[in-house]
Amino acid sequence: MTFISLEGQIPKSFDDLQFEDSIGVSQLGTLLFDDITFPAGSYKSLKTVVVDYDEVKLQSVRFIISQEKNIVKTAISGRSGTVKEYNNDGDYQITLQANINEIQNIFPATQLQLFKELKDVPESIPVVSKILNSIFDIDDVVINDFSLDPGTGKGNVVLNFKMESDLPFDIKDFEIT
Repeated sequence: MTFISLEGQIPKSFDDLQFEDSIGVSQLGTLLFDDITFPAGSYKSLKTVVVDYDEVKLQSVRFIISQEKNIVKTAISGRSGTVKEYNNDGDYQITLQANINEIQNIFPATQLQLFKELKDVPESIPVVSKILNSIFDIDDVVINDFSLDPGTGKGNVVLNFKMESDLPFDIKDFEIT
């Protein structure tokens, strides 16, 4: 298993990681190498009502990050294969998995309500994460999919977000020629 050190070095195994590379210690006493924070914010609902949502912070998260290039493929008669025209890099696809642990056998209903409010946001959401911000230059995401596995109720709830990167866009910034 490979881990990314926050100082840009890639250790060969968990044993190679140093305490200085970590950002803290989890509730379970394990070293944390990245967390993710969705800052508090607000948006206008379809009924033009302002809806506020609270900050959500997750420790001990797992990211799976991928990116597909946008390439137009054109078949030409009499030629094997296709001609490829690179347009641009697509959005990053991000799968975030986090474990939410019960504390003293109390189901984390309040935390889960915060995640539900977050997944209901119908627009781009700022994100704070050393891996996403520093390595991939991702500052905003859109949540496309959300799943929750309460398991057997014995201490662990698994939360999954499928997100994609989002860049601010203002049509006024582009000239039509």
